Amino acid sequence: MKLSFLVLAGAQLGGVLGLWPQPRSLQTGSSVLKLAPTFDIHVNVAHAPSDLEDAVSRTKGFLRNDKLGRLIVGRGASDSAAIQHARSLNTLQLSLVHGSVVKSITDEARLPLGTRSEEYTLYVPADGSSATITANSTLGLLRGLTTFEQLWYEYGGQVYTVEAPISITDSPAYPYRGLMLDTSRNFFPVSDIKRTLDAMSWVKMSEFHWHVTDSQSFPLRGARP
Repeated sequence: MKLSFLVLAGAQLGGVLGLWPQPRSLQTGSSVLKLAPTFDIHVNVAHAPSDLEDAVSRTKGFLRNDKLGRLIVGRGASDSAAIQHARSLNTLQLSLVHGSVVKSITDEARLPLGTRSEEYTLYVPADGSSATITANSTLGLLRGLTTFEQLWYEYGGQVYTVEAPISITDSPAYPYRGLMLDTSRNFFPVSDIKRTLDAMSWVKMSEFHWHVTDSQSFPLRGARP
């Protein structure tokens, strides 16, 4: 009974099992596609804010340096022949829906809960033509970039997927997706706190509750006049 349930659950999830959180709608194929050595991300947004450009740089850095292998025997060695003959993806195009107001990701993320626009659509074709992410806001584009980062494996210096074409339509199930960190009773180095914030962004969390003071502890240093 337990084994059959696990098999059924795996069959229902299917597709890109490295995605977290799972998108609302996910369709995948079975073609191998690799990133071209000259792969680039084009921002087709007039007056694009600087933090959107920073998000693009982050994604390109992840794709270049993460080196995540497939969770199978051989970690992708059996894919090497298919990778060699696979088509290459040269560009990812980012764009906003016509009529969208361009704001920074920071401004979008500061809007009240329930009013933030985080939905996006992502499409990666199998034939090597441009992949696309379309959203109503720069925050939605960030969420799409975060998903795009999770689609790829690395083997032998080549970044690739075995599930093209990939079609995703996504939006948050809940507006509040948070984590609480208690530094009033527990010591965390600044580097650990920053790493926690980075990890939250990788899984699309939206709220950080920082329990920084309490009756037993007030570990804040006041600014000098």
